Amino acid sequence: MHPRLTPSPAASLSAGTARHARARPRLMSSDSAFAPQPQSELGDVFDLAHDLIVIVGFDGRFERVNPAFERTLGYPFSELLSRSFLELIHPDDIPWLRHLFDEFVRGDRDDMIGIEHRVVCRDGSVRWLQSNSRVIPERGLVFAVARDVTDRRLADAELAASRARIVAAADDERRRVVRDLHDGAQARLVHTIITLKLARRAVENGADDAPDLLREALDNAERAKAELRELAHGILPAALTRGGLHAAVEMLASRTPVPVENDVSVGRLSAAVEATAYFVVAEALTNIAKHAGARHAEVMARITDGTLSIHVRDDGIGGAAPDGSGLIGLADRLAALGGRLRVESRAGGGTLIAADIPVPA
Repeated sequence: MHPRLTPSPAASLSAGTARHARARPRLMSSDSAFAPQPQSELGDVFDLAHDLIVIVGFDGRFERVNPAFERTLGYPFSELLSRSFLELIHPDDIPWLRHLFDEFVRGDRDDMIGIEHRVVCRDGSVRWLQSNSRVIPERGLVFAVARDVTDRRLADAELAASRARIVAAADDERRRVVRDLHDGAQARLVHTIITLKLARRAVENGADDAPDLLREALDNAERAKAELRELAHGILPAALTRGGLHAAVEMLASRTPVPVENDVSVGRLSAAVEATAYFVVAEALTNIAKHAGARHAEVMARITDGTLSIHVRDDGIGGAAPDGSGLIGLADRLAALGGRLRVESRAGGGTLIAADIPVPA
């Protein structure tokens, strides 16, 4: 079964458009210059072209389509005879495309170049086409060549979604930092200031509690310093900024409850590459500690042919979901640098988190 073509929207084309369609021969006849013949050069080009080629009348009805059109959309030409091309257009694109077509065939518009719209295939799926069209006014025909740009449109949509996720993640991180500062170090510093003022007053008045107040203020200041250090570590650790990726992995390994082998053999890299590599390792080791049930983990990093390859492997239970929010965030970070993330996690066979990042020469 396949979707039945809807009643022709050609009837709603403008009257001015329809007048151009009167009394012309159909292109199925052998004497038409636009009817490709098996032995003709034009016919060979028409049949062998990878792009979709379609000829319609000023009334929008199909006159001819090439094999690439039939293969891509799934409609044999026999099903399209006497139908309007608008019947294949996605419903949301029909109004503006109909208006554009009417203007074009009336001569109110000079060209239809690079027009992108959706079509509904015979199996119900939707594809994006980019088309260029030319009017043949003396024959009342429109000749169009279209290219399937579905993959590019999907990639553009994924890129936009990835950028939106990166922006959202950055906003969340900023809010977290503000919240942690407000609830932690800032509150302690305010307490410290108040306590120091009380201690000063106690000293001025000769009260006995000044030493206790000073000890309390010092304690709060020390706690605030520790919280600020921890907050800074959550952004980028000093081990990374001072010692590079190997030192940062060593620090992460020391904090991971699972034994971690540090096999990072790279020197200093750009700040962006080092930070992204660090977050890959940090997220992977966090997942290992929380979910893997592993007895051993290994972090490997090498540069080969201008690409930094990072592998974080464990011998845990496997079955990790590659679409978790943490891993999606890593994929977005990597994509921003032209890198990619790969997850291999077979149930009972451990997990491999692999990342490749281009390294500028």
